[in-house]
Amino acid sequence: QPFQTAAQTGLFGESSFFHKVVKKTLTEEQRAKVEVIEKERRHFQFKAKVDLIVAALDDTIAMRAEQRKELTAMLLETPVPKRYGPYDSYLLLYKISRLPEEKMKKLFDPPQWRALDKQLEQARNLQPFLRQQGLISDDDIER
Repeated sequence: QPFQTAAQTGLFGESSFFHKVVKKTLTEEQRAKVEVIEKERRHFQFKAKVDLIVAALDDTIAMRAEQRKELTAMLLETPVPKRYGPYDSYLLLYKISRLPEEKMKKLFDPPQWRALDKQLEQARNLQPFLRQQGLISDDDIER
């Protein structure tokens, strides 16, 4: 299981030997370019994962187009994860559970909100697990 998790989160992450060697062999200009590319890649992945979780929630609560668009926008305003892995959907549900409740209640009809809130209650309980996996920190929880 540790190997599977490492493979899914990326064998070339920040703690890998590859990353350490690249960091010391590239010039400052090259490192800056790599950082920009990595940031763009993480943002692209984040957008794709947000779209997937919103589509999955749409299957459950049948959202209107403007609701999907607004929920997507609210999620994209949250910090981009530093790494991805097998628990991305849990992390995104947790992020949704941390969005301001008053905004969420305004966004959804009462029946939709009740159905979504049940799922978000389960997501709120994932906090210790997500912290253990290194997907959230104390700073993330305080926000």
